[in-house]
Amino acid sequence: MLRTINIQFFGSAVVVAAFAAAEGAVRLLDVFPASPFVWYLNLRFFGVFEAARMDGSALQPLFQPDALEVALTLLVILVLARIRRLRFGLALAANLSFVATLFLAEGVLRGMWIETRSASLLPITILPAGESVTLVTMVLASSMAFFASHVSFVHAVMREHFAAPPDADRDDVDGPFHPDVALTP
Repeated sequence: MLRTINIQFFGSAVVVAAFAAAEGAVRLLDVFPASPFVWYLNLRFFGVFEAARMDGSALQPLFQPDALEVALTLLVILVLARIRRLRFGLALAANLSFVATLFLAEGVLRGMWIETRSASLLPITILPAGESVTLVTMVLASSMAFFASHVSFVHAVMREHFAAPPDADRDDVDGPFHPDVALTP
């Protein structure tokens, strides 16, 4: 159980931290517009978030003026949920981070499809290395968290379904789960 909680926390935290870092890079660009390092960060590693900021993107409402504060607040909530071992809260965060990552990947791929003009049937473009690393890390981390939450849920349901009733060792217990009761039609 602790391992699945850690996986769910890690996957959700990676996605939220990536969104916070992208917003932080945009804010740094506002403060230091002539800094080549900030431009490098913003274009090389956080370019995937440009598709999410465009009109028509499902993630556009997330990029409001207070997005950095909201992302940092979500990180604090995730840390508190991890410390308190709130399984449902971490599972909810894992599923939401997986959905947000899928929307981000869809926006990036849609943007690549629209911007690409080629003679082939499919676009022949790849993401720059930094953007690929950012997107692949987010997809892998959120997928691990998503699957860990579902495996944990199925395991809990199976454990509860096949568990012996609390009074199974008593002789006066009736029911289909008692070991001495024969299941005959």
